[in-house]
Amino acid sequence: MGFVLLAAVGTAALPATPCCGTSCPSCPWRAPDEVRVRREVRDLSATEWQRVTNAMNTMKRVATTNGQATYGAAYRSYDYFTAKHYAACIDARGNGAHYGPQFATWHAALGLEFERALLAVDPAIEALPYWDASETSPSVFGGTYFGSAPGLGEEYDVVDGPFRSWRVPQHKALADYAPNTSSRSASTAVAGNSAGYLRRPDSFISAKGVVRFGGDYVLRDDVFWRCVDEPTTFLEWHRCVDLGEAPGGDNLGDSIHNGAHALIGGGTSPADGDFSDAFTSLNDPVFFFHHFCSTTLIH
Repeated sequence: MGFVLLAAVGTAALPATPCCGTSCPSCPWRAPDEVRVRREVRDLSATEWQRVTNAMNTMKRVATTNGQATYGAAYRSYDYFTAKHYAACIDARGNGAHYGPQFATWHAALGLEFERALLAVDPAIEALPYWDASETSPSVFGGTYFGSAPGLGEEYDVVDGPFRSWRVPQHKALADYAPNTSSRSASTAVAGNSAGYLRRPDSFISAKGVVRFGGDYVLRDDVFWRCVDEPTTFLEWHRCVDLGEAPGGDNLGDSIHNGAHALIGGGTSPADGDFSDAFTSLNDPVFFFHHFCSTTLIH
């Protein structure tokens, strides 16, 4: 089903060919140590998928410091990544994660850090799988994969599936969550909304669980392939993937990146579902499965 993603990995995420020309200073390029094979979630066996969800639930429960004592230096708690994303969004220097060509590389680096933390918990997973939103059957929104959309709880919170126990963290100083972030804002900012949860500051959502107001989502094949085939520059690629604008200015009517966020999270600002919250969309466990397809596959 879908594609197989190959990720060259080593001590750092490095290109497969030297990154410097004849006029550049020397750069620390080296060949990758290994290649990880990333598969679509529905191509995993039930046992393989359970390994992924068990490891993610461990990351959700176990704090970074405690987890590193058990699983090694690569371990991070899941909430660490949510807070790091939030910190990038409120950085005093500007949004370091969105609204520009840094979007793809920033999220790819965050995804690689997440994948390493996941494999620290269970190396047998081998690589983080991805979700191909153009595949329609079986739906990933139900008890087997990501839980229902919309959420079946009284507050549209997700109460089924392997992530049904997930709770949105209550806000704290970002330094408590993401002590290694480069954001100037992170050392002093207190993240969260007025209800006390790690959501964007003006969010009205007060549910403890992951909120989805939207429904199932399917990406049109023509949107996907136009963003693969037509861009000739990185900026054209970014506008196509993130904004749904093809080279030449055509509005594609969907976006490989934003379409899923808007239609699964749902709601209307400032009462967005969690996947629609640009600051903390990682509160929804579908985040990395979506991003590993929308940014890694096409890039």
